[in-house]
Amino acid sequence: MVAGTFVDEAELLRRLQYSYGPGSPETEREVMLPLSEIDLLVWDDLGTGRPTEWVQETIRTVINHRYTHQKLTILSTNWPLQPKARSSSRSDQSNTAIKDTLEERIGRRLFSRIMEMCEVVRIDGPDFRTDIDKAGRDSQQEKTETNDRSS
Repeated sequence: MVAGTFVDEAELLRRLQYSYGPGSPETEREVMLPLSEIDLLVWDDLGTGRPTEWVQETIRTVINHRYTHQKLTILSTNWPLQPKARSSSRSDQSNTAIKDTLEERIGRRLFSRIMEMCEVVRIDGPDFRTDIDKAGRDSQQEKTETNDRSS
């Protein structure tokens, strides 16, 4: 059996920022140590934090420790790994690359480490929150409206 934990990057960064306050119920160490030591860490939304040096160093600290100690780590991100060409009708913008890649958000060193330690699994499909769930709610709404008219 493997013990694991799930962390959302935005929530982690918030907890860390609060930990620096004088009345904080937890310290930075209390927030960070479990992420380094747990057998399996699932890190959701890698790269969502504003890409400051502090954010990059915080992520690097956890990932580097896990890499060095060969801990299982699953990372998810919505940021592209490679720049994508923009589609535009203007000829001067048609070959311009979008600059928001995971590497640009977390830094070259950390990106390189992650590419070395992880197997990339691309998952493409509709966004549940905007496509699938909305379609289900729309369908349910139509049924409700139809039932209301039938009554």
